Amino acid sequence: TVENVGQLQHTFEITNRGDEPLNIEKIRKCCGATITLLDDKRVVPPGESAYISTKLNLKTRKGKLRKSIYVVSNAKNQKYFPLRFEGEVVAAAASPEEVVTNDVVEYKGTNNLKHAEVEDLEPVIIDYFYEPGCPECLKVKKQIMPVLEERFDTFYVLNRYDVGITTNVILLAQYQKELGIDDNESVSMYVDYQHAFNGFTAIKKGLFDRMDQSVAERMESGWKAPKPIRIPEGELGDMKVVSDRVKGFTGIAVILAGLADGINPCAVATLVFLMSVLMITQRREGRRVLLIGIPYIVASFVTYTALGFGLLRALHLMEGLETVRAIIEWLLLAMLVVFAVLSFRDAFRFSKSGKASDVTLQLPDKTKKLIHKVIRGNVRGDNITQSRTSLPPRRREGWQGERRGWELVIAGLIVGVLVTALESVCTGQVYVPTLALMIKEGQGTSRVWRYLLTYNVMFVMPLVVVFTLVYFGMRTEALVEWSKRNVVVSKCLLGVLFIVLALLMVLL
Repeated sequence: TVENVGQLQHTFEITNRGDEPLNIEKIRKCCGATITLLDDKRVVPPGESAYISTKLNLKTRKGKLRKSIYVVSNAKNQKYFPLRFEGEVVAAAASPEEVVTNDVVEYKGTNNLKHAEVEDLEPVIIDYFYEPGCPECLKVKKQIMPVLEERFDTFYVLNRYDVGITTNVILLAQYQKELGIDDNESVSMYVDYQHAFNGFTAIKKGLFDRMDQSVAERMESGWKAPKPIRIPEGELGDMKVVSDRVKGFTGIAVILAGLADGINPCAVATLVFLMSVLMITQRREGRRVLLIGIPYIVASFVTYTALGFGLLRALHLMEGLETVRAIIEWLLLAMLVVFAVLSFRDAFRFSKSGKASDVTLQLPDKTKKLIHKVIRGNVRGDNITQSRTSLPPRRREGWQGERRGWELVIAGLIVGVLVTALESVCTGQVYVPTLALMIKEGQGTSRVWRYLLTYNVMFVMPLVVVFTLVYFGMRTEALVEWSKRNVVVSKCLLGVLFIVLALLMVLL
């Protein structure tokens, strides 16, 4: 029993009774405590001691008190052990002070500690249910999470559950059912499947004390792991099957969307012009087609992936703003429906007239002319030719060797970057909704990255095929004829794809 005089001070002595050095790696303080490792003695030789001075704030505290400071050491089997305050705080005390503290921790050669007999400490399980963008969730992120990490790093596992995902809502309902909770706060935390903290105020008031107790309980002999709360298989039922199938369809949709983006009329029109310019080069030397083609494909892949990464980052930031996220999702859904209707209308009108002017979803004329200028100026070598003809005859001859090859490589890279960026005005019709679908599915960063790379691999596959055919002698006329024959089919496929993407955005 100790009188509440505002602050309790105590110095713990840690004595190494073993025959190997004891390294004090970290000291985790409890709530309301200030700690100092005297002389900063982090390595304790055999037979020597280290001292930890503690000051515990007792203001507003009354009744039973149990506080633990955790020391992380290099002990092979006993990495964690507590230094503990146990007792009772009273308003006034006539009795002598009695604070039960474990003053000396023995460190033996077998790495067994006097009072801590566990081989390792199981982490405390924290299940965190939140809704992106809610004010209380942002408070938890800014005020609770940093303190939690600072004080209990390596002592807990945090499972995050976005309640915007249906299965997570069902899991939250199961927690509330088993623990008898009626409150419906926008943010909540559950510690070890047993202790609930609903709302920011409850989390701030009780989470850290509960963490102190949960870690201390793990130090006791006979501690048993808590029983997890799970969604009953029967209750989840067909919903899990549907969810798994939808996620599977998302992967397929990403592959098909990337391929459709690569062969949509916007990209094909540019390919036709590029091939017509390349044919001039191919007549002189097929190797030069590769010197332009390969860098062009690489630059196109890198540029489109970089654009996608930037858009993903923007969409991720928007995810934290609930109202903005909802507006964007509805806008994208409306755009997908409009694009689907326009694609089917383009297919119908082109099938009747065969005129490119009847196609609505295509590159603007100004963008087309700018792309043509970029291709002519770099691939055909107009700029290069002018610079070469201004040189003396002998130096002009020297440009025919490896330097000319490097010029073509650089030209391919430049054209790939510029053309891909300009084309994105049109190809973004498919790209942006697909990226939004990746985010909405609620998968981890690694899966989103795989989706992004898969999409872009499929996007450049038509380029690989066309450059290969041109290298082996394909004529531009054949490509032009093929593109005209497949405008209707490609437009119909794009319309179907837009509808599929819209349905997936609704289902996820």
